[in-house]
Amino acid sequence: MANEAARTDLRAEMAALAREMQREHSSVEQTLQAITHTAIEKVAGATHAGVTLVVGRRKVESRAATSALPRELDELQERLGEGPCLQAAWEHETVHAPDMEHESRWPRFASAAFARGIGAMMSFELFTDHDNRCGNRPLRPATSSAKPKA
Repeated sequence: MANEAARTDLRAEMAALAREMQREHSSVEQTLQAITHTAIEKVAGATHAGVTLVVGRRKVESRAATSALPRELDELQERLGEGPCLQAAWEHETVHAPDMEHESRWPRFASAAFARGIGAMMSFELFTDHDNRCGNRPLRPATSSAKPKA
């Protein structure tokens, strides 16, 4: 239960940060870059992060990625039609996948992510705009699980 509260707090904190940064930065892209860098700071062990924009119900756009890996994972989710970012966006929830090697909710995506060295993911919705959803996802290498920093 404490982990769920921490994930909920992180989601609320990142959503508030997104709104605040949008007011401070001159562009949406600068705001999203600040969000991904903050996610890496806030999630223990995260080495990559990105923002996923889900347009309609299946089109996935990768924004403000800190490396090529988050973009690659977004392409996989779009192609496979499954993954934590899609689930977080459409079910309005924080999705924690602490062990991608044994993840069963999105077996094809989890296997492909783990093969690329991703051990854990956390995805949460930042905002919605009609039929579009935007979420953030810090990524951890295969050696550890993603969890908010205390």
